[in-house]
Amino acid sequence: RNNATRSACPMTPFELKIDRNVVPGCEEAFSKDASATLNAIIRLLPEAIANHDIVGADYTGSRGVLYYLKLLSKFLELRYPIPYDGKRVLARMLYGFITSDLGLTNLACFYLASHNLIKIIKKKDIKGLVLPWHPLYRTVLRFVSDCVMQTRVTATTADPEILKHTKITLIRVVRKARFYFDETSTKEIVKELIPKLEPYGKDYCKYQALLCEFLPVKHGKESIDLWLSQTMTISRWNNNTVSVSLWFRLWSRLAKHNIGIVDLSPHLPDLFTRYLQGITLGSGNPNKGSEHGFPGRFMWLAGQHAKEGLHAYMGKLIAYTLHLKQCRDLLSNFFQITETYFHPSNTGRHLSALSTLISGLGAYYGARFGREYREEVKYSKKDMLERKDKFVVDVTLPILKSAIYSKSQRMVMAAQTLLRNLASIHPHQIL
Repeated sequence: RNNATRSACPMTPFELKIDRNVVPGCEEAFSKDASATLNAIIRLLPEAIANHDIVGADYTGSRGVLYYLKLLSKFLELRYPIPYDGKRVLARMLYGFITSDLGLTNLACFYLASHNLIKIIKKKDIKGLVLPWHPLYRTVLRFVSDCVMQTRVTATTADPEILKHTKITLIRVVRKARFYFDETSTKEIVKELIPKLEPYGKDYCKYQALLCEFLPVKHGKESIDLWLSQTMTISRWNNNTVSVSLWFRLWSRLAKHNIGIVDLSPHLPDLFTRYLQGITLGSGNPNKGSEHGFPGRFMWLAGQHAKEGLHAYMGKLIAYTLHLKQCRDLLSNFFQITETYFHPSNTGRHLSALSTLISGLGAYYGARFGREYREEVKYSKKDMLERKDKFVVDVTLPILKSAIYSKSQRMVMAAQTLLRNLASIHPHQIL
């Protein structure tokens, strides 16, 4: 966090404990020659790792791994430019460190290395960088098993708060690193994880979360065909809300990155039906009695927003399949079925689900249209949305006129979000 937002977003107890900003004289060194400081980090950090020198002779004046990770963290925080060759070297170095046994001996170093790696690879613009998926998978499994790790910084067993923040950061690493997995990784991940997804198996949720996190979706149609139909079938084995949400997160990610490559039309009727069954509309839950709770010890694998994320993921899935006729027909039918639930006289738990859906639909529809308008996409124009196409306005405006007067403040805000995005794209129709 930078200084401008530090007061609004206080540091977590773990961040205060490792205090990554305490590097004596670092800002003065950066101002003199930032490139020399970067070259020193690239040269000396591998030496410290090779010597297994984590914190040096003493903590305050350390020149071990922890010192250089803190120095790099400050360098990235100040946003000094790093050439692509430097990014590539740093990414491989940090990735190798967090997937090694040495990296797991000190959670402070592990956290900082993971945090720095996320900053370096988050823009997904490092050409020639390939990261093996299996070492990271093994590292995640070690945290799943809740192995006890010692940290020389605190000289005590890692407390739950430290483990919590470390695990969250590790999952963020997976989400950024999978972009750089090689093309054979999809086949290997499917072969490793899908056989472990057994109906009513005690580890079903664990391996489902790992599959949804590690699977890359940008390796072409042939790779996707290896798992798409299988996941559609496997997803019916557990109707737990978190489990369904994870599948929709995977499918919505697939829809976003494969417009014009993978045709989801055959699967859309089933997806809309599954989603409609997952909304509590006051008529009973058809899945009641068939749900199996998602184990709490695996929730960190699912992510912080897994329970509430289903409806946002459905909005994302709809936004990135709007070029398909099947999606448009199903969306029209869906809003016809649920139109009365948007009426101001209606209250209940369904408002939370529907408000998140239309809010997500508006956000992702605006994001997709903006990227296409700025010509940031590579798919053909026949799959793009057109400004003169008023379908989304026609299908959502009737429900928005009711939702804007809802008793639920959340529904009102969601309706405003969708109206705002529609007005920026189709001002004449909205105004």
